[in-house]
Amino acid sequence: MKRLHILAPTLLLSLCAGPGAFAQGITASGTLVGTPDATPGLYDYTLTLKDTGSTTVGSLWYAWVPGTFYLPHTPNSVSPAANWNDSIVGFGNGSSIQFTAGSAANDLTPGQSVSFGFVSQDSPATLQGNFNGGPTGTSVAYANNSLGGSSFTFVVQSVPEPSTWLLWPAAASAGSACAANGSSKFTKAS
Repeated sequence: MKRLHILAPTLLLSLCAGPGAFAQGITASGTLVGTPDATPGLYDYTLTLKDTGSTTVGSLWYAWVPGTFYLPHTPNSVSPAANWNDSIVGFGNGSSIQFTAGSAANDLTPGQSVSFGFVSQDSPATLQGNFNGGPTGTSVAYANNSLGGSSFTFVVQSVPEPSTWLLWPAAASAGSACAANGSSKFTKAS
């Protein structure tokens, strides 16, 4: 009976702490920023991958899980980070991009980030949505630069283009100036 008393607090602590409290290994996060390309109808994207785990990340398969491709259209071009490679992969209805470190020496270590680029006809609104039954940003990070070993599935988050953030202080300032002048509307300058 004494053993049960020792195990019970340990079991209770484990259950209360939740499944991720003691988790270690590969985890990652990602962000995607899209801006209009110089060519009408195309968009430039910067995808930033961050290693948030306790092991290396050597491969990212963006917009893919085994059996499902989440990009509606094949990217026009891809720009991997230095010492990383890319492959555009598609099958039937959809495509994806696989980024792999050139060697284990180029794997991300915990806390590091790397950025990739691609050009697509898919708009930022499209890449914030769903395709083929799931979020377009659904991706898999691998601990090494192949499909073997530990992996972590997550959704790359689309974020607004940075230049739109810069407009908010100007708009707020203009709104304050109008309020100070007693005007509640913006008017065209003559």
